[in-house]
Amino acid sequence: MALDIDDRMKRYWASNPPDEYPIYTLAIAHSDLSKVFRFWNQPGVGWLDVEGTLMEHRSVNFQIEQNGTNSNLDQLFRIAVDVVDSQDELREELDSIPLTTKERIVIVYRSFLYPVLDAPTGLARLQAESLTYVKGAANVNAVSPRYNLLRTGEVYSPREIPMLRGFQ
Repeated sequence: MALDIDDRMKRYWASNPPDEYPIYTLAIAHSDLSKVFRFWNQPGVGWLDVEGTLMEHRSVNFQIEQNGTNSNLDQLFRIAVDVVDSQDELREELDSIPLTTKERIVIVYRSFLYPVLDAPTGLARLQAESLTYVKGAANVNAVSPRYNLLRTGEVYSPREIPMLRGFQ
């Protein structure tokens, strides 16, 4: 009998079984990039089931730090990705994105609980707000997409909608 994701995570946090450990992945995509870059925090190349398709993930050191509090919905992620490789492929690809573009870099963060690699225990679809380079790493500040920035301009008041009087 397979456990659902919540039960697997509860068991992992409560007992920390030696044969289970978390695996984190990143997918970095943009229309100006030649491909989607997929990384994981394990040694060697790995294959993971991503939405029904086996995808190759390269081994890259990265650190993910989630800032903010539970009282806001910004969900700011600070991601430091190691860009030191023999070909400097990721850095060259990121440099190919024009500075004047309005399209944001899309970052998909997934977490898995080994040995189950076909059902993520966590998923966040993010947009990069800023990208900076420091020696050996690219630092990305990413947030969840902001769909609700524009207001409608309508003000709801009890004069126009009398049913609101009971909620004041």
